[in-house]
Amino acid sequence: MKKYGDMLVAWQEGLDLNETGRVGEVEVTECLKDLGLALDAKQLLGMFLSVPGTTHMLLKDFDPKAHVRWKTESFVSQGDAEPADAAKGRTDRTRLGVSTKDALIAALISRFGSLYRAWREGLDPTGRGRLSWGEFTYIYRRLGLHGDLQALWNELDTEQIGVFRFSDLDEETDSLWSEMYWCFQQEYGNMLRAWMKGVDVDGEGHVNKEQFVQACRKVGYMKDAGVLFEIMRPTGERHFLSLQDFDMKAYQAFMRNDFRMLSEPEKKGGPGSLLDMSLQERTDKGFFFQIRRGWQASKSPEFAKSCKVYVPPKQEPERVEGFANLCCRKYGSLVAAWRFGIDPKGRGQLNFNEFCTAVRRLGYRGSLRNLWESICPDGSYVVRLKDLDFDSGEAVTLFFETIHEKFEDLATVWSQIFKKEAYASISLDDLMEGCKALDLPEDFVEKLFLGLHPTPGQKEALFLWDLEDMFVVTRRLWERKKPKDLRRPVKPVGTSLIVAKEANEARLRSQKEAEAAEAGEALVVNHSLSPQLVRAALERDFVSTVACWNTELDWRARGCVTRGNFLVLMYRCGVSGNLQKLWTDLTGDRGLLRFDDLDPAAHKFLGDRRQQLLATYGNLSKAWHEGFDPDNLGIVDEQDFATACSRALPSLTSKEASMLFHYVMARHGQRSARKENWKALLTGLAPSERSTAWGEGLEGAADDSAMSPEQEQVRAIDTLEGFKAMLVAKYGSLFAAWKHALDREHNSYVMKQDFSLTCRRLGVKEVASLWRQFVHGTNKDLITLEVLHPETAECWAELHRLLLEAALRQPKASHSQACQAQGSQDKSLETCDSLATCLPETQRPEGMEPDESIATNLGTLERPRLPSLKDGWRRAFDPRNIRRVDRQRFYEGCKKLGYSKDPGRLFDLLRPEPFREYLVYEDLVTDLNPNKFEVKPNIKDTYLPMRYVAKDDEALR
Repeated sequence: MKKYGDMLVAWQEGLDLNETGRVGEVEVTECLKDLGLALDAKQLLGMFLSVPGTTHMLLKDFDPKAHVRWKTESFVSQGDAEPADAAKGRTDRTRLGVSTKDALIAALISRFGSLYRAWREGLDPTGRGRLSWGEFTYIYRRLGLHGDLQALWNELDTEQIGVFRFSDLDEETDSLWSEMYWCFQQEYGNMLRAWMKGVDVDGEGHVNKEQFVQACRKVGYMKDAGVLFEIMRPTGERHFLSLQDFDMKAYQAFMRNDFRMLSEPEKKGGPGSLLDMSLQERTDKGFFFQIRRGWQASKSPEFAKSCKVYVPPKQEPERVEGFANLCCRKYGSLVAAWRFGIDPKGRGQLNFNEFCTAVRRLGYRGSLRNLWESICPDGSYVVRLKDLDFDSGEAVTLFFETIHEKFEDLATVWSQIFKKEAYASISLDDLMEGCKALDLPEDFVEKLFLGLHPTPGQKEALFLWDLEDMFVVTRRLWERKKPKDLRRPVKPVGTSLIVAKEANEARLRSQKEAEAAEAGEALVVNHSLSPQLVRAALERDFVSTVACWNTELDWRARGCVTRGNFLVLMYRCGVSGNLQKLWTDLTGDRGLLRFDDLDPAAHKFLGDRRQQLLATYGNLSKAWHEGFDPDNLGIVDEQDFATACSRALPSLTSKEASMLFHYVMARHGQRSARKENWKALLTGLAPSERSTAWGEGLEGAADDSAMSPEQEQVRAIDTLEGFKAMLVAKYGSLFAAWKHALDREHNSYVMKQDFSLTCRRLGVKEVASLWRQFVHGTNKDLITLEVLHPETAECWAELHRLLLEAALRQPKASHSQACQAQGSQDKSLETCDSLATCLPETQRPEGMEPDESIATNLGTLERPRLPSLKDGWRRAFDPRNIRRVDRQRFYEGCKKLGYSKDPGRLFDLLRPEPFREYLVYEDLVTDLNPNKFEVKPNIKDTYLPMRYVAKDDEALR
């Protein structure tokens, strides 16, 4: 702007020197040298490009406003000498708009290149040849023009007839085109025929200047045809005319195959009228007879030759392949074709319509009626496998019916008849031995093997899953033959594989039990959850374990994580299993989780890279500015990051550089790194060393730590109402916001430091003002749910108390069993009374008082079971273990508990989404034991299901 004063002038005189309309890297480099700027031309060009992958930018990308000016206004650069009067007139014209004929002509030429193109494309695109006042005003506004429209119309409508023609705009060009049009009409009758027979005689679809001039001379055109060609030719690099440029109506008729242009009638003047014609002439003039004559002419060989229409030679009808050959060629046998091509859904029989659809899908091109009659000569309404191949169908049917009478699944057949494991294959000899065991004839074994094989001729073995679909289909047909009261449900496909898997697991379990019994040790069942699976789950949800550690686990940068926070994250990621065993494997006896426990490989990799950078630059902040972002752009993509790694970390390979870029990313889909992402290199470092390693004061920089795109948008919230509204919009309710955002450590209160960090994560800046409004009028420097929303706190406290009371309501039979196991002499002791002594008075159910005699004997009794919210929830709201509790069931559960307030209001206060019509237990309390694992004292793994515990353990104890 300092040099040129205008962005459009800068484009024309500084960048687009070749006047091509496109600017590449070379032009940008030359412009930067001219301006004396030391910038990267490639990177600067990439910032202007709007379409990824392109190498040139347009004026629209450089400055959209300059592009609009270039389209709508006449512009004179500073290099052109312009008189003062002309400049003043141009300035006044630009200020006043297009209000005169000269201004309209200048604007149209600037936008379309010529008045002829402006009339054809902008003013009269339909080809009517005239514009009324309403049409002109509409087009004037659509072109983005402004000014005194009435004065402009009065200047254009010289004849005062309410119509504006092209001759009013450019009389000379209209005279040239009108005379050319009249000459071609007189010679050929219409412009389409003139183009096809007089202009484009070669049928190429376009003509050059010489061909056009020659055609005009042929019809007697006396004026300069070359000038007319240049007027009609579109601006740009094109040096030929097409039918669309020649005549728009002829082009539209050609697209409708109307070669006589009957749909575009021409108005001919003269004294002749319909009254002067005879009856035959008027009849022939009708559209019906004209279109009939056109159709007849289009069928003639001369018309096809002139239009270059391809008429394919007559060919002999293709010989139809037989149905049986088609099935055998595609599937190997008719039985395989029936299984996988004709009846893939396993219905066992098809009607005529289903059979026709399947055969056409198969690729048969013959007569379907004749094929149906040849397959079903007796007039049957359905077709079966035996109708296609009787011998193979009967063999397969007899084989499976014999199996159905004795066995329930194929896995048992595989083990008892063929003496094979479920995952092993059988050969023709094995099938023959099995048929002998089933008392089946031996003469049809080969046909049976061919019918059972899914791909005949490709392999000489059968597997269990090859026969599974036929087993289910024949089982269904076999059950239909029984009376209805004796029929049994048919198990779906895949049941045999499940049975085989369970049998294999049982065999392996018994083998391990036998080995453990021989060694004299108790069986310890290995849990399937491993640190590798946890790392895979974290990388799936958080890009990498580094991003998960910095944003979810150790977001306070303390260097370690407690067990509660880790289990909450595992639940959010959908990781279930023996989490206690996993925690022990990761932490040992330390009790706290560090990053090197979670991902040792990433911890070592980041530590080595950090040491290299500190040895070279002194601190990580300096390493970022000097090694990775020397131009101070604030953003580095992956390609530039790899280039910077080659300079700053020369020992890194390309794969390791890509790995480092992956660890720096903070979210999925991120394609570039910023300085706040560079703090990922501090992962695993002791908190006391982080500021020194960073180098710029980490506390000051912490305010700009990595945020998500939603958090980067600063929210101007400085009132409690606005803050609560934001929490409801983000989390669905204030209860859900308290659980997931504010009280993330589940302490039932929030301190100022935690509140500040939460606000920073949410993008809220007015933290101090909000904190003062929260604690105003309270004696404690903390926030509770009652302070956040008293109604929610009161309703949740009552529901919490009622759920604990419901959890303590045990049947009396359990009390007698407990007393017998301990040898108690007091037969009337109630379990609820014994539990009452272990509960505080605030959580003790009404009417339950501790007994002194019971308190003296607590040492002789087992430790009483504490009340559980999960038990109370399931007994009150989810007794059938459906998990989802809708609004009606929630009302009934609240009534059963004796809830005194409005259940509907409580439902709305607790649900995490405003439009969700159900609640689950996890919406109220985090479920740390979703699989209901129970404890076995004599096993090292204390969180295994009860099905792994020996049945006689209780009796042995």
